[in-house]
This record gives sequence, C-alpha cells and structure tokens, in this order.
Amino acid sequence: MQALRSTKHVQQGEKRNAGKLRVVESSSLAGGIGGSLGGAYAGNIVGVAACGIVLGIATGGPGTLNCGVAGGAFGGMVGGAIGSKGGGMLADLLYEWVMK
Repeated sequence: MQALRSTKHVQQGEKRNAGKLRVVESSSLAGGIGGSLGGAYAGNIVGVAACGIVLGIATGGPGTLNCGVAGGAFGGMVGGAIGSKGGGMLADLLYEWVMK
C-alpha cells in the first residue's frame, strides 16, 4: 500500500517531495512493526490476565493459551496502527526540522 502511494506521487510529478515521502513512509513502516511487536506482547499479558482474573476462567493450558493468542493478535493490530501513525508523524516533523 505504501509503495503504491509513493510510486503514485512520484509519477504525478511530485519529485521534489519524493525524498520526504520515502523517509515518512519508511518511518511509518518501522513504527508499525515496532508497535505491533510491543502491542502483541502487551496484549498477550492482558489477554491471559483477563481470562484468569476478570472472567474467572482459570482453566490453565488451552484456555489460557487461547486468551493469550487472542489478546496478542488484538494488541498487535492496535499497536501496529498506533505505531504506524506515530512513526509517520515523527518522521514528518523531523524531516521538516532538519531540512528547513
């Protein structure tokens, strides 16, 4: 998706912004990956805790594993979205600050 957006902008004659676009999109990707990893880890912990404490499902084994996987998947999705936006915004600010 990001590569398509970058290619489209460069093809439309916005070559002066191509460098900025590469920096922002790369940082957005890096932020998304980092956010996914952190979110998956946190989601796993929260998922297991929610099953054991809030829902009262202290089955151990498969029940806890299922809650950990579901929590990790959800945490990874949310963390990736937040990290992607944050990485892009930070790169945009830094690019403007360094280039001006």
